[in-house]
Amino acid sequence: MKRLSHLVMGGAAAALLWSANATAQNRVNGPDQAIVIRLHQINQDNAALGELGVARATSPQVQALANVMVREHREADDKLLTYASDEGMNLDTIARAPSAGAKGPDAIRNVVSSGADAFDYNFVVKAAASYQAAVDVADQGTRLARDPALRAVIANQLPALRAKQVMADDLVRRLPTPRQRTVQAPGEPSGVSRTQTGADDRPGMGHAVLPSP
Repeated sequence: MKRLSHLVMGGAAAALLWSANATAQNRVNGPDQAIVIRLHQINQDNAALGELGVARATSPQVQALANVMVREHREADDKLLTYASDEGMNLDTIARAPSAGAKGPDAIRNVVSSGADAFDYNFVVKAAASYQAAVDVADQGTRLARDPALRAVIANQLPALRAKQVMADDLVRRLPTPRQRTVQAPGEPSGVSRTQTGADDRPGMGHAVLPSP
């Protein structure tokens, strides 16, 4: 009987140890770390976008959004990485993990190439899309994270993300849509143009050629 009791206790202890190890793995190498990686990359991308806006935006409202983006995403990232460090996650792995989409300079290339007349509008369009992605990922994180502490970290950041999404969407509606510029290609006769994106408007060059009536 005593031996059976020891076996039962030993089995219970093993089960608890396995559960603890599984929980740790979920945090360090499992879905929780994947959530941290994605949110870290979003913070980095949006902080980089904000820095670009601070440097180039001319509208005071756009400048205000850009400054907030830099400050809030850096603060959010500091809290996220503090959590990751406290939980024993590998910060180097988090920093170097590949993203599902473009990140860093690649993520804002179309805004970087904007002319002065179109920069503010293109910036807020990109900011609105970036905040929508951030809200979506954070909302999923509050439901999918295994660790209640991580869910709390993300939940505390969601209100600010939603507020800035509303701010960016409002600016998209209020700023005038920039006129599409046309550029004359060297050697082309007058009246033949290409759009600023490089797409050619001539028949047969990216457009279907309609048959003559």
